[in-house]
Amino acid sequence: MDNRIRLLLGILAFAGVLAVRTWMGPGGSAPVDSAPVGRVPRVERAAEAPVEQVEELRLAALTVPSGSRAVGRDPWSFRVPPETRSTASVIDSHPIPQPMPPVAPEPAPAVPIPGGPPAFPWQYLGSFGPADRRIAVFAEGAAVHNRREGEVLAERFVLERIGIESVDVRPLGIPGAPAQRIVPRGVS
Repeated sequence: MDNRIRLLLGILAFAGVLAVRTWMGPGGSAPVDSAPVGRVPRVERAAEAPVEQVEELRLAALTVPSGSRAVGRDPWSFRVPPETRSTASVIDSHPIPQPMPPVAPEPAPAVPIPGGPPAFPWQYLGSFGPADRRIAVFAEGAAVHNRREGEVLAERFVLERIGIESVDVRPLGIPGAPAQRIVPRGVS
């Protein structure tokens, strides 16, 4: 056991000498001309220009008087910011264009249809979107169709109205035909 301790102390001393030599560089404290791989050469700092004038720190300029603080933004309350003079004139002179509503064909006078109106071939699945821009979803076999009010369905019908739980479709080319109310399958 005594030999083991001597061997370990010898290895530790050798590692210490190797670490000090690596840290100081080859040749002790002499300057290094070329840096070995993985080492950055030492760079001498250039002499700085002498300082001609030192400004005094004015602490009074850094402090804010206690009564001069303006109330900041409160994230828990809503406050309308004051209008600036330039913003109001720009908003009034350039109105924001509104999208055109969908154009549906004009209704024709009521004429009786022999045999009744044609059956609507697609299955209505439902609707989504905001109340003013609802989109109805229809299925034709494996194909899915999204349509808005006023658009043509199956080249023979017009989507007249999208409700909450149903849609109204009117056949094209048959003046005065009544609209058919279509509900999703399974809803009565």
